Amino acid sequence: MNYIEQEIIFERESSTQRGIDNNRVSLHKTTYGDKETNLHMAWGIVEQESADSELGTVDVILQSGIILRNVEILTREWAGMGYGERDLPPKDSKVLIAFPEGIIENAIIIGSVLSVLGSVGEKQSEELLVAGKEREELIITEAGWKRTYNKDSGDISFVKNTISISVKGDASEIKITDGTNTFLMDSSGITLNDNLLVEV
Repeated sequence: MNYIEQEIIFERESSTQRGIDNNRVSLHKTTYGDKETNLHMAWGIVEQESADSELGTVDVILQSGIILRNVEILTREWAGMGYGERDLPPKDSKVLIAFPEGIIENAIIIGSVLSVLGSVGEKQSEELLVAGKEREELIITEAGWKRTYNKDSGDISFVKNTISISVKGDASEIKITDGTNTFLMDSSGITLNDNLLVEV
């Protein structure tokens, strides 16, 4: 991709009307939207977390090649005084950006898709894009933990390598195993099986 030599850095404290008008023109050339709704959308690729990490923002390259700096992220939970969520999309994530009122300074990332680039994308195809798992919520963290939640049964599990922690949806059973040893707590009590198959 040949990137356009244009960079937009958001100055959210103040902005002149002329700057807003100029950016609106640039925005209309590089996004999808209409004059009636004044809500424009564009696809972009996360370049990196912003240099000032306290902002909780990322830098994004639009399909047109324009680079947006310090783009804010939509939170999954309500944000307020002293609480909220900070979960930045990783580098190379394909994200959807909205521009409310057609103003480029209002850019906010509202979601991402699983078509991440490179080997990470290949792994996601194997782990996440699997048929027949529509009622299963799966989250794979950067550290490699897989959290699986079954929307029908309510069962939830955390797995990494040979370590597995699972909880039944009705809280009737908690099981922890490392592939060899097992800790089980259910209505009958607590059972511990070590690698010598000795029960305590």
